[in-house]
Amino acid sequence: MDHTTRAAPVHVSVTGPTCIDDERLTGRQRAIVAAMAFHGDGGATTEVLVDVVWAGEAPKAARQSLQNQITRLRRRFGADLIRTDHDGYRLDAVTDVQRFEQVVAPRVHLPASPDGVTPLADALAGWRGVPYADLVDFVPAEAERSRLVELHARAQEHLAVCRLAAGDHGRAAVDLAALVGEDPYRERRWTLLVLAHHLAGRQADALAAYDRAVRCFETDLRARPSTALTILRDRIAEDGAVALDEVEAVVARKPAPVVPSTGSSSPAGHRRARAARCRHRHAGSAS
Repeated sequence: MDHTTRAAPVHVSVTGPTCIDDERLTGRQRAIVAAMAFHGDGGATTEVLVDVVWAGEAPKAARQSLQNQITRLRRRFGADLIRTDHDGYRLDAVTDVQRFEQVVAPRVHLPASPDGVTPLADALAGWRGVPYADLVDFVPAEAERSRLVELHARAQEHLAVCRLAAGDHGRAAVDLAALVGEDPYRERRWTLLVLAHHLAGRQADALAAYDRAVRCFETDLRARPSTALTILRDRIAEDGAVALDEVEAVVARKPAPVVPSTGSSSPAGHRRARAARCRHRHAGSAS
């Protein structure tokens, strides 16, 4: 439906394929909207947008083609969605990434609390995929994408800690088992999984999770779990009670920086590069 003004706020999503109000866009429109969203209130110049859309190989009519795409977007979603700003354009809407960060960023630094379960779960439910996925060849977006992916990972882990604080040990263990499957090289997740099983009264499962972590680190990273995780395992093995607040300081530590990729394009090379990055991260988190 074409319209010139907005009757309600427009929902712009830049996690996963860029869309507006859950409606699909063309490839060029996705890149344009994602680039404007990335540049925020400062707006994106026409030169930047042309470079993003045509990846440095713009035809002579690129500027006119860009203006045509902007016109189509305005007709479809409202004239005031995209503002003309000097030699460029600015998106006049709050994106899903901005909403996610507003909810999550303050909470991941707070102590675990049952009050954090609902807002974190709701924020995570709105996450559709990799941020700025339509800006894969736009180098300035790489650091921001990595930062947001890390924030998403920390939000997942902090939600699990909040579930533990709420006494929902079984649900936390299920969620953490899935998180470990997604990224088995984040020791924080193994620590929380071991603790969740322990708090749920499943000591055998807790010790088995520790053993799986050891095998994973030794096989893929040529490393051992940190002293903190080993101490946690020993306490559980000795039938000692471990409280959530005893390990919060451990699982809340900031991860070490990720080592840059080696640049190998083969699947085996990617696995080796990932393991190398994780060895670096594991060494930093265990220090």
